[in-house]
Amino acid sequence: GNRQEDEFRNMSETIIQQWAAREPEAAAGWALDLPQGDVANALQRLSVGSLARADPAGAAALLSEGEALMNEHVRREVTSAWSQRDPESLLDWAESLPQDRRSEVLADAVKQVAEYSQRLAIDRLAAIDAIDQRQSVVDSIGQSWGRQAPQEALTWLHDQPAEVDVGKTVKANAKAWVLEHPLDASEWIGSLGQGVRRDHAVAGLVHALVSSSNTQRDFESARVWVETIVDPDLKNEWVGEIEKRQAKESPGANPAGGLEGGIGIGGIEIQTTP
Repeated sequence: GNRQEDEFRNMSETIIQQWAAREPEAAAGWALDLPQGDVANALQRLSVGSLARADPAGAAALLSEGEALMNEHVRREVTSAWSQRDPESLLDWAESLPQDRRSEVLADAVKQVAEYSQRLAIDRLAAIDAIDQRQSVVDSIGQSWGRQAPQEALTWLHDQPAEVDVGKTVKANAKAWVLEHPLDASEWIGSLGQGVRRDHAVAGLVHALVSSSNTQRDFESARVWVETIVDPDLKNEWVGEIEKRQAKESPGANPAGGLEGGIGIGGIEIQTTP
């Protein structure tokens, strides 16, 4: 029954951990030869993870030989450990894999490296053939970079090729930046040329203005900015959102609206360029 299975799994995990501590390569090699299944998956993660922390290149070489390479949970044990120690070697290894495996593994590696170095990650973006994998990596780089340097991240996202949909990530980064540095963010967003990416940046700005995490919500300014969104569906979505959120506010909770000649955000006057 389930209890026996759990006991077997726990015992197996204990044994493999002890073995991997002494002979990580032998333990990982044995586990990687097991038929795929839940127990094998757990044992592979433990043993490969143990080897990867000691010798990530050795773990990657073992992984390259079998099917476990395409198991993202097992693979991540290697990409995560290696990305922290020697990101360039990790990316070189992923890029050298056969074509049928390269895109998925390289995408995974680039995402891990992006946590530490966006520049390194961006350099390898062109080697990811599959558009869905590249899309996912662009989002990942945009998110991790946005937490550290929102303006640089947004500029990079804004300049991505048209076939890469960065709307969601642009919106999220714009919202976070406006909440932290309203003047800089609003000036930058206001200076963008018309287009789908400006629309998403403005949607992020509007979201920040009416967000529950903003202690100085400003519905008047949000209404002025939302009118500059060109895409009718996105504009309607945020016009509705402003109305819905304002209706929830108790009378008198709405801060002062637009300032003369500009837009007030948190008491800062911002010249808009709709």
